[in-house]
Amino acid sequence: MITGAASGIGAGTARLFHEEGAFVVLADMQEGPGAALARNLGDRARFIRADVTNEADISAAVDLAVAQFGSLDVMVNNAGVVGAVGPLKDTPLDDWNRTIAILLTGVFLGVKHAARIMVPRRRGAILSVASTAGVMGGLGPHAYTAAKHGVVGLTKSAASELAQYGIRVNAVAPGNTVTAMTSSLLTGDPAGHAEAAERIAAGAPLGIAGTPEDPAYAMLYLASDEACYVTGHTLVVDSGQTTGGTVPAFHNGAVGLISAPTVTWSPLRSFRMRLDPRLDALLSRQEIYDQCCRYLRAQDRLMPTLHRSVFWDDATTDYGFYRGGPDGFVDFAQNALKDHLSNHHMMGQALIEVEGDVGFGEIYFQAFHRIVEKGAEKDLIISGRYVDRYQRREGVWKIAHRSELVDWARTEPAADEWLKATPDVLVGYRGERDLSNQRERLRTL
Repeated sequence: MITGAASGIGAGTARLFHEEGAFVVLADMQEGPGAALARNLGDRARFIRADVTNEADISAAVDLAVAQFGSLDVMVNNAGVVGAVGPLKDTPLDDWNRTIAILLTGVFLGVKHAARIMVPRRRGAILSVASTAGVMGGLGPHAYTAAKHGVVGLTKSAASELAQYGIRVNAVAPGNTVTAMTSSLLTGDPAGHAEAAERIAAGAPLGIAGTPEDPAYAMLYLASDEACYVTGHTLVVDSGQTTGGTVPAFHNGAVGLISAPTVTWSPLRSFRMRLDPRLDALLSRQEIYDQCCRYLRAQDRLMPTLHRSVFWDDATTDYGFYRGGPDGFVDFAQNALKDHLSNHHMMGQALIEVEGDVGFGEIYFQAFHRIVEKGAEKDLIISGRYVDRYQRREGVWKIAHRSELVDWARTEPAADEWLKATPDVLVGYRGERDLSNQRERLRTL
């Protein structure tokens, strides 16, 4: 059974569990989307309208699972809202109580009634969705943070009681995840997933945005027999968000989620002047490598905001097709592909060198483009590299200058036959992942 199953993480979890063969009961206040999802999933799914703050509703939903499918093996307490937002002195008590009722009392009721069914059977898994705001401060509004910390605490407390009955109790703590709720908060549009994904990815240490499937897979593991030795644990799924610092925008009265949180190395930067130059160079190489990875993800996923974040505002280039600045690099990347019928890229990063506040990084690329030229389709095959000069300003490394070098290129009426005859030319074109072959190819460029 999954609460809050009509959308977002709940819907993603319902789909994944169903794909793995589970019978699912979807409980939610949103009758239209919830019933539609149950119909889409088919005979192994049921929907019931339920308010998680109403004990009778939760009891009825649990009883439906038993009546329809014979047992309750897994309970997922997922329903949630952002709730009361703003400074403590301006938070209305009613808003606070409502937030706690949904985010914490609702979880308690789910745990209580799942235990009612599972204890006599001496087996089961209870999962709750906490948040990164439940493991550190500054990542959510005060009421939300308090409730999610409560979920983490309740998970441990319930696990300590229910272990004697063979029942495991765990939680997941997602970071910023692209859902209708976060899209609405970040962009003002519940359907603005693309923009929300860009903003989340721009501040994620791994450079990618979380999707509902990410915490869903974590819950699939925790619900499975493979996690038979795991209980009382909160599994963080956050791209490393809780390993760095962020700006606690909620406490300044912001109405949205953290806007593109900036991952910082501030503890290290504070002591940079005292570091051995070799250690400073090592850390700098890691930070340049992280920026290279962000660029590759932005290019691969067409994410302009993340793309721009890698370049300084006054970044320059000596390559004729580009104009300077972040917008110039993004515009070129998008315009260069607009008339292409299809594109296949493989990119790799190598050769980072650092000297003081200046660094160099090379990004190698191989690409296959199907284009239309004078009314005829042609295949363009190209291999080259970006040579980037990085500059460190106030402890941050970004690209200050880019050169593009084309090592070789050729146009064919149809490149498929040529590629078959010389399969090592474009490593990865057909999904190959032979890294040793790729390294040899890069050495020859």
